Parts: sequence; structure tokens; C-alpha cells
Amino acid sequence: MFENLKRMRIDSNVINFWKNDAVEFPILKKIANIVLLAPIAETDVERLFSHLNFILNKYRSTLSGPLLEDIMILRLNKV
Repeated sequence: MFENLKRMRIDSNVINFWKNDAVEFPILKKIANIVLLAPIAETDVERLFSHLNFILNKYRSTLSGPLLEDIMILRLNKV
């Protein structure tokens, strides 16, 4: 199956390939999206927990998981 595939050029954008061109490999595409979206440095994770501690405090201890996730997405993606 893989013998007939055309090789990518060395200057190709791997992220664009997995976003747009990898339609023949749906399972590999899902795996690549998970791997490529993983945080590279611990600072992103630490920043996330810092925001989480600010949002989820003793006054907001009953927030549901989906609502907390929505607040975090809005807070971390503000322009």
C-alpha cells in the first residue's frame, strides 16, 4: 500500500499535510492531530493550571466540567 505513495518534499509543511492532504489515512490523521497538538513546553501547562486556579476557587467550586472547559477556552483564546 505504501510503495505507490509519493514522498513529501523536504520543504513541505507537515502540519498542513495532516490537516488537508492526508485523506487516505484517517486513523493516522487522528493520531497525528493528537501528537501535533500536544504542548511542547511545560510552561503552557503551568499557565493553564494557573488560570484554572483563578477560575475555580472556593466561590465557584460547583462549576460543572463542561462550563469550566468553556470558560478556559474563552479565557485562553481571547484576542
